[in-house]
Amino acid sequence: MALKYYLVQGETKVEAGATLPVYDETYRAWQTDLGLISAGSIFDFAVESDGEPDPAPRRTVMTPIRFKAQWTVEERLAIADARAYTGDNAIQVENKRVLDILFGDLDDPRLTEVDVADPAVIGGIDFCAHLGILTAERAATIKLGLPA
Repeated sequence: MALKYYLVQGETKVEAGATLPVYDETYRAWQTDLGLISAGSIFDFAVESDGEPDPAPRRTVMTPIRFKAQWTVEERLAIADARAYTGDNAIQVENKRVLDILFGDLDDPRLTEVDVADPAVIGGIDFCAHLGILTAERAATIKLGLPA
């Protein structure tokens, strides 16, 4: 559902369209998608909306280098440390193996794109959150992709 704006004066609510109305001092009127709405001053009407604007479009497909750039230096160091593990703790060895597969693929020169909407990529991001490399908030941010 598209966001709608309204000009409100007391009990009167006038639809102004899908674009935020702008007061034009020259015409002493509000410029709206639906035309000019006269007002004595900018204070004669309040602007309201029926919700939040649609989120900015995102793109989920990016190059492997751009995907890596979504991760902070600290997160990348945590991955490198986990991948460098040489001990014999079975859980850490298994985590290393999984991270080697997930992030080793990113270094394959045949890989030209990463799609953060791909279930396999989402699984890798979630695995890093499970290990504590990422917070749940950071994982969600990475999975959103980039601004279009």
